[in-house]
Amino acid sequence: MLDSVLGFYSLFAFLIKRSKNRLFLKGFLFIVATIFLIGNIAHVNAFFPSIEFTTKCNGKTYYVTWMHPFGDYQWIFNNVTIWKRVKYESFFFGYSSSSYEIVCDENNKEANIINISYDVLAYTDGGNSRIYDEYEGVILGTHQYFLSRECNDWVPSTCESLTYTLYECNLSYKSCDPLPIQYTQHDTRNFLHLVSDEATNEVNLYEENFETDDEVLIFTYGEHPQCYVKGCEILEQK
Repeated sequence: MLDSVLGFYSLFAFLIKRSKNRLFLKGFLFIVATIFLIGNIAHVNAFFPSIEFTTKCNGKTYYVTWMHPFGDYQWIFNNVTIWKRVKYESFFFGYSSSSYEIVCDENNKEANIINISYDVLAYTDGGNSRIYDEYEGVILGTHQYFLSRECNDWVPSTCESLTYTLYECNLSYKSCDPLPIQYTQHDTRNFLHLVSDEATNEVNLYEENFETDDEVLIFTYGEHPQCYVKGCEILEQK
């Protein structure tokens, strides 16, 4: 689309030059060329990345940006760029209209990207970088709980299975540590739900079937962790 706009502008600019002394035609072409020029500037501006959040943490500079895919206004996607001195890495962060902030955890040497639209942890950058289920998070007492997600056996455009690990953070999205319980999901179409139970002081994980909406209890984590289905594993404490 940008090529077309630039092409029309170049064409009319050429015609203006060729019109010489024909003032009426030259004026008309100038007006049309100006309209295409303004349209071109507006088009580029619409797709230029906008910085949503930036911060410095543990010797790195982080940028969360959002933009439209070039030529398609209906979608918005987020991107994360991390600079360390003269080196950087940049990666796609998903199609979403959510807003993000970054919490610096100096003690754990990590930066935690928070999806503030859902009040959940989305990504952790550090020695053990990890992505989380961006829709699931619960509070129990003085802690928050999230599910990190790891792809197993990647095939074109999908994962054969996903392994989820329960993480515990404080209420400031810091001090995030893994808990010794995991679940490997083989039907990745299904939805997972974390539920806190204040009466028993436990966190429960449920899986909702994609086709039937039926829910199955996967595990309970508390003083006495317990698995209920195949694929759930209680790990040895280190």
